[in-house]
Amino acid sequence: MSRLSYVPPEKKRVGTKVSEEDPEKLYWGRYKAVGTVPVDGPVSSIVMSPKYSSCPEILVTANLPHVIDLQSYSIAKSFTKFRETALGASYRSDGKMIACGGTYPAVKIFQATTLGLLRTFRGHKAPVRATGFLSDNVTVVSAAEDGVVKTWDMATGNNITTTQAHSDHVRQLLTSPKDNTFWATASYDQTIKLWDLRQKSNVMTMKHASPVESIIFFPGGNIIASAGGTSVKIWDLLNGGSQQRTLSGNHLKTITSLGISSDSSRLFSGGLDEHIKVYNVSSWTVAHTFSYPSPILSLGFSPDDKTLVVGGSDGKLHIQQQTDETAVTPAPQPSELPTKRYWKPAPSRPTAQRNYQPPDHITKYFQMLQHPKALDAALEVYSEQHEPLAVMSTLQELLRRGRLVEAVGSRDDDSLAPIVMFLCENIDTPAFTNTLVAITHVILDIYTDHLQGSPMIEHLLEKLFSKVKTEIRLEDTMMELLGSLSLIVSSGTQSNPISTSASSS
Repeated sequence: MSRLSYVPPEKKRVGTKVSEEDPEKLYWGRYKAVGTVPVDGPVSSIVMSPKYSSCPEILVTANLPHVIDLQSYSIAKSFTKFRETALGASYRSDGKMIACGGTYPAVKIFQATTLGLLRTFRGHKAPVRATGFLSDNVTVVSAAEDGVVKTWDMATGNNITTTQAHSDHVRQLLTSPKDNTFWATASYDQTIKLWDLRQKSNVMTMKHASPVESIIFFPGGNIIASAGGTSVKIWDLLNGGSQQRTLSGNHLKTITSLGISSDSSRLFSGGLDEHIKVYNVSSWTVAHTFSYPSPILSLGFSPDDKTLVVGGSDGKLHIQQQTDETAVTPAPQPSELPTKRYWKPAPSRPTAQRNYQPPDHITKYFQMLQHPKALDAALEVYSEQHEPLAVMSTLQELLRRGRLVEAVGSRDDDSLAPIVMFLCENIDTPAFTNTLVAITHVILDIYTDHLQGSPMIEHLLEKLFSKVKTEIRLEDTMMELLGSLSLIVSSGTQSNPISTSASSS
């Protein structure tokens, strides 16, 4: 059978209604409202405690900063060393210190347990909108509404650098989760900038094309998402800050906040339209929508992926958790699952030979919701029969279900190698390219930090990189040839009227 007989299935439209049996809807349906905590003003920011696993607390910024206990759903501690409105509170990575800005142009450093004031950094000339600790735990970064960004030495209290970073208000500052010298800023001047403590100027600039309200690093530190206007944009920092995706048309009003799950498989956006959208990162479609009684200003998703906290303009924190009752609800048994509902292989283009149908044992794994085994079975079929459609239809089904990260994640070298090998051998097939490029991005985002010490995977990725470079060179050559042919055809077309006119005279 021709390898080109494969046609990717029609993509599911964003926001299409799903049935009650959809696994995605069943999963997010487990998040139930368990508490509402009133605070002293609109909730402008929410930060999860670095010690969340042992002490489930969050740091929220309203008129004052507060520490909220997510077990009792109440205010555990409140800061009193503020005469002005607080802004942009943040934890140090070890959870022992808290930095906070405010409408008064200074940065205050507190001891997290006692809330004792340790230091005050003065030098800003405008309200300090955002703060952060670099991962070296000794450098503090602050950003003000006049676009100035400063770095400070915790030990001495000295100002290290001062930079006019933006031409308008800085709305958010985030330090890199992986590098102790990098941070990013987002501004109403419609840009996101990446900074390096070792450089005097920014090292990367990304243009969102709307005033930027919020940014978030993916856990690997190589991808950043930005929210501005009614769109979310995805940027690849390893590729020079190139824009990879735009998610639009899902919010009716300005998006104010972003969140990310611990495994990078789900992205959250909250907006003034009183909705939280949950995006499936594999397919970049909306997997679920949460609704709230007031415009959303901030959100946080716990490291264990079990608690969603939303801050509203009404001065209330809305807490949703996976309740015990729903968390243990058994999934439908395989005999109860309609086969056509749970397994829709990608249709192939009609050929003189046959339309491709997946083997029964792959279908069975999907019916049993054993997604990693379904992919392994498809790869075995490919290895034995060299049938790429077995893998392609399986990958498309995983994308449709939002289970790609589950299927390709948590693998050792031996089980990851067949996937990368398949990418190497088939990424240049035109009908497969778009899907396999998306799969490659997901795999790189999951495994980038684990490649050292894996010579087999590194070798396969080098082979894949070489093949992609070859394809790009061929495409460039074809475009040059197309340009030459267009010029020749154009010249011939322009000469015909002259020849005709001469012959008629």
